[in-house]
This record gives sequence, C-alpha cells and structure tokens, in this order.
Amino acid sequence: MSGKIDLWLNPVGKRWYIVWTENGRSIRVSTRQTDRGKAEEVRATFVLERNAGDPVKATAVEVRTLLDSYYNRHAKALPSAERIRYSIKYLKAFYGSGSVKTVTARNHENYIARARSEGRADGTINRELGTLRAALRFAVKSGDLASAPFVPSLREPPPRPHVLTPAQIEALLSAAKASKGHDHVETFIRIAAATGARKTAILQLTWDRVDLTGGTIDFRLPGVAHSRKRRAITGISSSLAAYLSRLKKRTKGTHVVQFNGEPVKNIKRAFATIAEAANMPHVTPHVLKHTFVSQALQVASPWVVSGMTATSLRTLQAVYGKHMVADQQKAAEAMEALTRKPRAKTRDSAKPRNRVKR
Repeated sequence: MSGKIDLWLNPVGKRWYIVWTENGRSIRVSTRQTDRGKAEEVRATFVLERNAGDPVKATAVEVRTLLDSYYNRHAKALPSAERIRYSIKYLKAFYGSGSVKTVTARNHENYIARARSEGRADGTINRELGTLRAALRFAVKSGDLASAPFVPSLREPPPRPHVLTPAQIEALLSAAKASKGHDHVETFIRIAAATGARKTAILQLTWDRVDLTGGTIDFRLPGVAHSRKRRAITGISSSLAAYLSRLKKRTKGTHVVQFNGEPVKNIKRAFATIAEAANMPHVTPHVLKHTFVSQALQVASPWVVSGMTATSLRTLQAVYGKHMVADQQKAAEAMEALTRKPRAKTRDSAKPRNRVKR
C-alpha cells in the first residue's frame, strides 16, 4: 500500500469508500456508511489495522486518523463525548491530513495562536489540547504508536466563582416560569441550585436514579467509571423532592430534564435566554454549582460538601478557600488550646492558706 488513504463519495448510492493506490492501481473499499463522520471512523480503524504490528511505521499515520480512532474506540462512551467531539472538530481543522510527525512545539504555538484569534479562551484551548494528548496516549496504549509526542497545557488564571443570592436564583426561576417553552430550564435550575451537580450530570439524569421516597439522586451513569469529572449520590431537600414528584406525574420520558418528551443535550442557549430575561446575562449554568458549594461550605464541613458535589478537597481549597475561613479559625483556636502550656504554680500559690478561726 502506498500513498494517502482517503475517502471518496460514490454518487450512486451516496456511500463513502476508502480509496488508495497500490502498485499504480487505484483500490477502493466500501465503508457501508452514508454519513461522512461515521465513514471517517471506519477509515481510521482501517488505517490502524493496516499498520498493526509496526508502531514505528505508524508515525506516518494522520492525526485525524488517530483522533477518529480514539473517539470511535473509547471517547464516545464517555460522559464528555459531546465535548470531545467538539474539540476533535477544531483539531482536525488545524492538522488536516498531517501525520503524527507534525505534532511539534512550533505547531502547538500556531494552534494556540489561531484558537485565541478565533476567540476561544485558554480553558477551552486546554480541553482541545487535552483531547489531542489523550488520543495520542490511547494510540500508544493500543500499540498503534511507539511513543506519543509532547502536548503542552496553558497556565490558566485561578477561577473567580460568581455566587448568586437567593433573590437572584428566585429571579431566574420566575423568568423560566414566565417564558413559554422553558419549563426544562426551571427544572435544571432547581436541581442545580439544590444539589451543586454539574450541568452534564443533570441533563443525563434519568428517573430510575431518582429515589423520591428515600430522598436521594444518583448522578452516576450506570456502567461508566467517572474518573475525572466525578459524580455523586446526594441527598435532596423535601422541597426539591416534592417538585420532582409533581414533575414526574405530569411528564413522560426517561429523562428528568426534557423538552417535548426528548432529552435535552445542551441547555446553554435556553439558559442564556432566561438569564437575559432575568437581567443577569453574565450568569451561566456553572454559576449554580459555584453558588451551591459556596453556601454549603458555610453550614457544612468540607468533607460533607465534597461528598455531596463530587468535588475534590483540593478544588474546594483552591477555589472556595475563602468560604472555609470560619472552620480554619475554629481549628486554629482548638490547636492553640491543645498546645497551650499550663501556667506554672508560684511559690506563694503553693503554700496552703491559713483558715480564719471563728
């Protein structure tokens, strides 16, 4: 096999074919797909199988091939699959048909500069670079590459969480109620404000993981190991349980947050509409998690808040440390009392006092 392995759309039947040149002869194999994205995934698997047993030779494999293979064989089963696919789109647009050899420090600089010029924040760029890093490491683990080139990370400024007041949360709920067709946004706001769960975890929540009798919600996806963006089983308030009970009676479908009976994959645009109506255009769905954690730390220990929200103690300290000052002051006072030396008795105080006889 020589030359580039590419895709060709057969105008008859509209199916995609894998095409390449071998010994001066053009060869094509059907992917049996009419969708370009699925055909790319088949092509990726085909190329890597051709290079099986020769990972050194595989350095000539295109970056897009490894990205498609990573998504098809691993990432599409992850809770963050949609975000990963979004990152892959930008990575493929930059690297095109370039091989793994083009993953260099100079190209990293060019990629970052281009992403910034297109208005993407450093946090978003880091997620994209992280996807590239994960795809390369997966290729090494699978035996498709001998080694993975270095992929850097940008240094991000420390987060400054914005916290809503109870009145502002109520304003968001009122705006959602008043806006026709935004019942799903009200449901999302109520759950997020009362549990501190992440946006994706709430949107993927199904009724079979809501225990209204026991008063708990299990945000974990069955059969999925949540390694980085962890999820929790958390208790819920009686008011949220009552709301969900009423909601369940009047809606159909498997998902708690739904629109016209269908699961909601992305709530960003609808939430922005409600935030604008509530005169809070700067508020995003993630602010609700910040708000819950900040308020919870004022009435519960970091251990409890960490368990309720699946947020590491390290993150609580780094992002919400100012809300833990009261506990830290109490700990400091307790340590001082524990280590304070008892006052030594003086010579005068050691003498017994003479009692006055009456």
